[in-house]
Amino acid sequence: MYCMQDVMFVADTANAILMSLNDKSPNVRAKAAWSLGNLTDTLIVNMESMGHTFQEEFSDLLLLKMLRSATEASKDKDKVKSNAVRALGNLLHFLQPYHIVKPRFSESIESSIQALIATVLGDGTMKVKWNACYALGNVFKNTALPLGKATWSADAYNALTTVVKSCKNFKVRIKSAMALATPASREQYGSIEQFGNIWNSLITALQKSEDTEDFLEFKYCASLRAQICQALIHLLNMASLEDLPCIRKTLMEEGDAIRNYMLQYIKSGVDGEETQGEYQQRDQMLKNAIDHIHSIHETTMGMKKITEETFFADILRSCEKEINY
Repeated sequence: MYCMQDVMFVADTANAILMSLNDKSPNVRAKAAWSLGNLTDTLIVNMESMGHTFQEEFSDLLLLKMLRSATEASKDKDKVKSNAVRALGNLLHFLQPYHIVKPRFSESIESSIQALIATVLGDGTMKVKWNACYALGNVFKNTALPLGKATWSADAYNALTTVVKSCKNFKVRIKSAMALATPASREQYGSIEQFGNIWNSLITALQKSEDTEDFLEFKYCASLRAQICQALIHLLNMASLEDLPCIRKTLMEEGDAIRNYMLQYIKSGVDGEETQGEYQQRDQMLKNAIDHIHSIHETTMGMKKITEETFFADILRSCEKEINY
């Protein structure tokens, strides 16, 4: 444990792993990618436990080398790719503002994120796709990255919204919905159009949450619906006044169905899924969303629009009433 907190030990381990990533043997490369994924997990643990001290002592040159090697490994066979994309997510999460502003990092950041996007949309195994969605979720946690402003933002969101609506594997859909609920600010969701596309895609995914030809996937239907509902409530908490017309439109068109799904989510837990919290947590999430919408209206003078734009808040209130009976 203490060795993994030592910067020099971690650096030596990283260099050994990177050499093995170039080995001629696919099995050696697969084990090296697995080791790199684990090592980058350690980077995140050290970042969270030791703060900026560890990050500042870690070699910029080695970090860049790891980023480039993981990007290249993400184009390898699936056994290598699966852990390479996991490593990419961790490395991009690990980057600090002083890394990101350096010109030598910018091209590699763009390439690595595009590699993740290509993997999400590619024809790899479901494990590979799951790891790529997980990795994008990790990328979205890094507030230093220009998510919402960079050109790759739209590509990343479009990849996740495509998967959440149509992937045959429901575990991958669940992980993509989790990634879409990761950004911590409205700005990270980009334009009004981009926010609306994410919202509409989640609504579509909710309606298609039982569409599968594989009987084995049905056991994940409830978990998928719950994660999508959680993502929708998260978006409500992020929404600006300009986002409300899109939200209102979908609720007016599909309000009954959405209301039923939300009621089911708030009232019922799903066994065995980390995405489900206690009833009180889900209830509080809904209350926070309603409070946020109210706060938006309180800061505007467009009183004539309030009745129409708070239609969805009334639906959420009715959910609370049924729960309390």
